[in-house]
This record gives sequence, structure tokens and C-alpha cells, in this order.
Amino acid sequence: KLYDEALQVLRPLQNVKFVYERNLARYRMGLVYNAKDKFKESLEMYEKVIRDGELKEEDNPTSLTGKTKATKSNLKREALTDSVKAYTTVYKKDPDPVGYYSKLAPTEALFQGVIEKLGMRYITMKKFDIAVKLLRTLGERIVDPQRVVNIYQEVLLMIPLKDRINIPIGETRYFLEKFNSWVSLYDVPPKTRKLAYTFFEKQVRDLATRIHEMSKTAPKDKKPKFLAMARDYYHLYL
Repeated sequence: KLYDEALQVLRPLQNVKFVYERNLARYRMGLVYNAKDKFKESLEMYEKVIRDGELKEEDNPTSLTGKTKATKSNLKREALTDSVKAYTTVYKKDPDPVGYYSKLAPTEALFQGVIEKLGMRYITMKKFDIAVKLLRTLGERIVDPQRVVNIYQEVLLMIPLKDRINIPIGETRYFLEKFNSWVSLYDVPPKTRKLAYTFFEKQVRDLATRIHEMSKTAPKDKKPKFLAMARDYYHLYL
């Protein structure tokens, strides 16, 4: 009932002439629809906020709580971030998040931010194949290799080892290349370098060992596949 009352108050405000006020109403309607599990309606509200060409960051004099603050909130960024749950719920079958958000996000920085959030969301949904593709897209567009390394460290900690073996070895090779670029091109403190090296070394070694062990008990027709995978990971480790 409270949600319905909130929508009644907000609906007349979504089309007022005041740019920030109408978009704040749309954003809050998106939050309400999200709470009511009406994800299609929620996504539509967020899209209106993001696509409003008149809305600029400087239009926002306050935080989203309504309190004046020195640092202004970016309403479009907030709408993009909160659209992630709605998008993954509405577009369950054959999603094209890169295509969708490349058209929706108004800047490259906002695009990268929402793609990172989507990647993490798909990991929690155990849709690792989609998550890995998103992270590769993100990694190829980020200039700073350290940020890519940090993202992959976080991701690898989130994906159980038993599921990690299904990630194509090309993705493992990719983040190792990013790690090598980082430590080769930047003045990385020795302690930080060692911690990162130890982390990635363990990931590759654990994968090689797990796959090798699986090959010993795999059906005869699948054994060659597991042995080839183990060989490739041992090569990476070396």
C-alpha cells in the first residue's frame, strides 16, 4: 500500500518542466517498481532518466536523500546502476547487455561502470559465461591495466573453483597478459607486485591441478579433453 501511495505522489511529477525534479521522480518510481518486482516498469523509468538530454549533472543541487551536499550525485549514473537488476530480470533469454548499454549509457565512463556492475550481477546469478564475456569487453576498453587486474582478482574470488574450470583458458591467458603489462609498464611497489603474482600463480596452479585430478576419473571419451586442458594450464603456470 505504501508503494502504491508513493507512485500516486510521484506520477504527476514525472512530466513537470523542471528537469531535475521530473527525473528524480522517475528515478524514485523506478526504485518503487523495483521493490514491487515490476522490473519492466522499473527499467522504463530508469531509461527515461538516462535518455533525458536536458538532464545534466550540475542540475542536481542535492544528494538523492534530499540533503544538500558539497559533492553532487549523478542521477544518470544512479539510474544505470539500479537498472542492472531490472535488466537481468527482464532480459533473461539471450541477453545482449553490451548492445543495450552501449546505446543507453551517455558516456564511456558510465558504460564501463554499469558493465562492471552487470558482470558482478551475473556472477551472483551463476551465469559465469555471460559474466566473463562482459569482463573481457570491460578489460579491452579500460586503459589502466591495474584496474583490470583488480577486477579479475575480485571476480576469481567470487567464482568457485569447480565452476572456474569452465572458463575458457583464453580468458585466463588474457588477465595474465594484463598483469604482465601492469608490472612491466608501471612502477608497482614490490610488496604489491608479489601479492598479485602469488595470487594469480595460485589460481592457475589450482586450475591445472583440479583439471588433472578430474581427468583421472573422467569417462574414457572425455579424458582426452581434460588432459589437454590440464596441459594448457600447466604451460601457463610454467
